[in-house]
Amino acid sequence: MAKKADTGLKTWTKPATDSLIGGTAADLAKRRPDWIAANALLRQQLIVLKRQVKQPKLSPRDRGLLVLLASRVQDWRTALVMVKPDTLLKWHRQGIKLFWRHQ
Repeated sequence: MAKKADTGLKTWTKPATDSLIGGTAADLAKRRPDWIAANALLRQQLIVLKRQVKQPKLSPRDRGLLVLLASRVQDWRTALVMVKPDTLLKWHRQGIKLFWRHQ
């Protein structure tokens, strides 16, 4: 019985797709913007983790996407899995500096 429940839980919680766009599109039917953004934030972190073995190396695109998605999640600090909130804030500050440098 426990194995059946465990298998059912794994099946139920497994993402439908490993793609950020595909998973987000599937979430759009649910119409909860905050929930959709939180799922996208978590999904992007999982995508990056699946690419790496030990310590993930985030590209500038990955960092920017995590900052953008976190800005759409009300409780973003608890949604972060692979980076510290302070690290995300540092990336945000770097992005703001880069933006104003090119203005």
